[in-house]
Amino acid sequence: MYRIRLIDRFTEWQHMRSFRSGNFRAEFEHDILTGNRNGLERLLRETLPPDWHVSLALLRASHELLELTIAVTLARDVGDMSLITARLARELRPAVRALASTADRVTCVAVQNAHSSELQQALDNEARRLGEFTDSVRKTRETLAQALLENDGNPALTASQAAIGAFSHLDPADLT
Repeated sequence: MYRIRLIDRFTEWQHMRSFRSGNFRAEFEHDILTGNRNGLERLLRETLPPDWHVSLALLRASHELLELTIAVTLARDVGDMSLITARLARELRPAVRALASTADRVTCVAVQNAHSSELQQALDNEARRLGEFTDSVRKTRETLAQALLENDGNPALTASQAAIGAFSHLDPADLT
């Protein structure tokens, strides 16, 4: 029985290693920046444990960031929004990179199949932080939509944009 489980884990590890060699981060970033919803969901569902709370938080954060990317792209040519959308677009790339790094680290932890109370606490902290990031991204997207309707450079976007920028400039050592 133990040998079969060990073989299953090794096969799983080989699959993950071959999958990851396809450059997970690059695919993740590409899917968000190009608005590829299906590709992003497939990538995350194939690599994240479905029973981890942090997996759901990562899926939500990724979805919100993808939706904001699409919203910024669509809003770029509307009225007087070019300055705001240009600033948001500049903040999006580092935020996507930071989220890709987080997703990469979580998938690496998942492959190790480790279980401890300390690890669970770290995963819960990561899920909480991702939830806060998701809220900031959602608020930014909603404020952008409101600014589009009002056709002005809404100052409320600045606070949301700052929260997204803060996430993207975190030191990976601060993420644990």
